[in-house]
Amino acid sequence: MNFKCPLEPRPSWCSEECQKIDPDDPQKQYLYCFEESLAEHIKDTKLISLAECKELVESICTEYGVPVPEVKDGRGLKTARGGFNKDGKLRVKLPCQYRYRIAVLHEAAHCIFQYLTREESNHQHHGPAYVKYLLEIYSKRLPVTLSHLHYVARMFSLDF
Repeated sequence: MNFKCPLEPRPSWCSEECQKIDPDDPQKQYLYCFEESLAEHIKDTKLISLAECKELVESICTEYGVPVPEVKDGRGLKTARGGFNKDGKLRVKLPCQYRYRIAVLHEAAHCIFQYLTREESNHQHHGPAYVKYLLEIYSKRLPVTLSHLHYVARMFSLDF
């Protein structure tokens, strides 16, 4: 499996958005860049229906013993969202452009991580503990091994 290696400065194939660093969540952009490369590598570019998104979220949350979050159409949102909402319920919101497996699993991982760790704050929302859960989930639902995900995540400077 040949993932593109992220070198400094960030290579041209890594989107401009991935090159911005958020001081409150410093590895978020590295993770997004990793996910762009992963999606390209496994050809995860086919959008799935909202019903298929719900099935995917239900199956992975059930596997982890996490209550199934409400999965909603996220039209009007700029990005997908997953985790506890303001009323303390788990919810995933998926705008149409984010309905592909990697994005759906990413948001489901927020629900799983927040529920199992009771981590509701946005501080380090994409920190090492979250990435550890995410990589495990990817290895269960995508055609790539956990050891390979770990290897490539290190290339992207991700801590987990």
